[in-house]
Amino acid sequence: LYRHSSSSKPQIAVSAGRGATAEDGTANAQMPPGKPYQWTKDQLRRHLGNGSLELDAFCHAYGVTEKGNCYEEFKEGKLMPAATKTKSNHFYLRNDVTAVASHFNVTLLEAITALGNAKATLRKAQRRPPLLDSTVVLAWNAYTISALLRVHRAAEKLDAWYKEFELQQEQAAAEEGEEDVERRLQRESQAQIIGVIVGSVLSQTQTVKKEAVQIARFIRRRMCLADGTPMFRTFVKRGGSECVVQDYAYLVQSLLDLHDVVGPPPKTRSTGSHSNSNSNNSSSNSSSSSMGVEESFLDWAIKVQEKQDSLFFHHGTGGYFTGVEDPHKILLRLKIEGDDKGPCPSAVSTENQHRLYKLTGNREYLRKAMLTLGVFISATEANAVHMTSVGSAMLRIAAKLAPELPGEVS
Repeated sequence: LYRHSSSSKPQIAVSAGRGATAEDGTANAQMPPGKPYQWTKDQLRRHLGNGSLELDAFCHAYGVTEKGNCYEEFKEGKLMPAATKTKSNHFYLRNDVTAVASHFNVTLLEAITALGNAKATLRKAQRRPPLLDSTVVLAWNAYTISALLRVHRAAEKLDAWYKEFELQQEQAAAEEGEEDVERRLQRESQAQIIGVIVGSVLSQTQTVKKEAVQIARFIRRRMCLADGTPMFRTFVKRGGSECVVQDYAYLVQSLLDLHDVVGPPPKTRSTGSHSNSNSNNSSSNSSSSSMGVEESFLDWAIKVQEKQDSLFFHHGTGGYFTGVEDPHKILLRLKIEGDDKGPCPSAVSTENQHRLYKLTGNREYLRKAMLTLGVFISATEANAVHMTSVGSAMLRIAAKLAPELPGEVS
């Protein structure tokens, strides 16, 4: 995460990405491409200890060899006639944890623990990080918010499942007789392994909801106008380029996801002007407002959707154009049909419109959703492989709307 530190309150957003190279510590020099991601076995020995289970398990799991698994194709910035093998290794999953346990004749729990300890140690290793492109792209950050919230929801389901699993284990223990020693030990061993795995997953997902809201705060403060509608597609310290339809569509999706997970600000009673002031303060300190967003996520989503429709929606036949109408810059406005670096913006917008219809009861959202789907029906039939998001939107919305579809859009 790219951390913006100009404010006393932490603000985070996802940077455009890491590069393939890094500074090598000398003046105006960089490492060869890919070098920051490579390790020799000697380097791993220094961190994990020669002959340790952590070293052996990690190397077996991630394909690390003494001779290396990388080939060098460049030297001093020039392509070499023939690639030469180096002693460096890229990590890739060669053997899963059960294969590691079997290979070293250890228990599954011991293999899990060894790999976990090795990863934790290597994360602390002082290595030069790859060069960072700190550009913040609005669409990618909005999509990251939705991804983080999906992780949060999955973690909540996992936590609920594990609590039920623990109750089942207690019931099984109470029903077992004293003579079922072997069965009891096997059950307890399996429960211990499951507990370690679940605990590791839950510990790594504790902050994802908070991070999602912090990214939303960064977008609201740094990349939007005063009314909350997008202003910049990219953010590099100050200013940025104009937004396109993906920025709006992904942002509305992320705000609706935040509304589903975080919920609206709690309502407070008002008794006079002083109470109204307290009510406003309370609202600003709740859910979305406490993270630097003045209104609820739902209200913010509605504003962004209205702005998106005014700029990009084709009111004649439906669907969303990629860019804003500008005869001086754009001769022909196009609509993206398939998925590219992200889902088709019209497909995302269709689901956004349907969700807004369900939340507000406003049938205008439903009309636009159905109109947009109609634009892509023939294209989806002809090229379904490259239009999975459109097809998925059609199936999900059709399943939900079949019993209640209004006559004017049926």
